[in-house]
Amino acid sequence: MEHIKAYYLVEIRSKKIKKIMNNLKNAVIKYYDDIAGIYNIKHGVDLYGCEWGINKYYLPLIQHFVNKNSEILEIGCGTGKYTGILKKNAKRICGIDISPKMIDVAKKSNSDVRFIVGDSEKLLDFKNEEFDVVAGFNTFSYYPNKLDALHSINRVLKRGGIFFDLDMNGLCPIYYILSLIGINEMKNWYRYIKESTIKNLLSVFNEAGFDIVYTNALNWIPNALNRNAVLMLAPMNSILSNLPLIRKFAMRIVIVGRKR
Repeated sequence: MEHIKAYYLVEIRSKKIKKIMNNLKNAVIKYYDDIAGIYNIKHGVDLYGCEWGINKYYLPLIQHFVNKNSEILEIGCGTGKYTGILKKNAKRICGIDISPKMIDVAKKSNSDVRFIVGDSEKLLDFKNEEFDVVAGFNTFSYYPNKLDALHSINRVLKRGGIFFDLDMNGLCPIYYILSLIGINEMKNWYRYIKESTIKNLLSVFNEAGFDIVYTNALNWIPNALNRNAVLMLAPMNSILSNLPLIRKFAMRIVIVGRKR
C-alpha cells in the first residue's frame, strides 16, 4: 500500500512541476512575442555597448572555437543578431527560438538561414549527431531544465562537436539589482539565471557528457550603453578584468564543452 501511495505522490508532484514549467514557458513566449519588434533596443542588442562587447570579446572567441565550414545550430537565436555572426563560419546554420515573433524578426535580417520555432531544451526537430557546433548567446541561463537541455544538445552534436555557451553570469550583482527593480522581466527569470555560474555549469556539463575546453568570466560593460558611456567605463572594465577575485563577478561567462 505504501508503494502505491508513494507512486501517486510522485505522479502528483510530476504533474505540478510540468504545469509550472509550462506556465513559465508560456510567459517567456508571451514576453518575447510582445517585445519582438523592439527587443534589439530594449535589451541593448543594437546599441553600442553590445557592438563593443562583440568586437572586443565575443567575436575573437567565436573565431577561435567555431571552425570554418561548421554545421551550426544556434539555440535561443532571438532576433538573429548572433546568427549573422555565426553564419560567416558556417557551412550550414539553423536557428531555433521558442518565440514565433522573434523568429519572424530574425528571418528578415537572415533570409539565407533556416529558422525553426521550437523548444531549445528539447530540440525535437533535429536528428542525432547532426551538428558540429551548438551555440547559445545569453539564452542558456534562462533554461529551468539545464541538464535536460544539455542532454539534448549532446544528442544533436557529432562526436567531438562543441557547445559554445556565452551567457549571463549568475554571480554578477547587476542581474540581482535588475530583478529587484523589475527591468526586462528579470524578476521572473532571476531564479534560473543565478544558476548560471561557472562552478554550477561545470558540474552539469560533465554530467551531460561534455569535457570542458574553455571557461572565463568577462566584460563589465552592459549592452544598453551609448558610445560615450562605454568609452568612459572601458578603463574600469580593464582594471576589473585583471583582478581574478573580482573578475568572477563580471557580467558574462563563457563555457565551451566538447562532446565525449
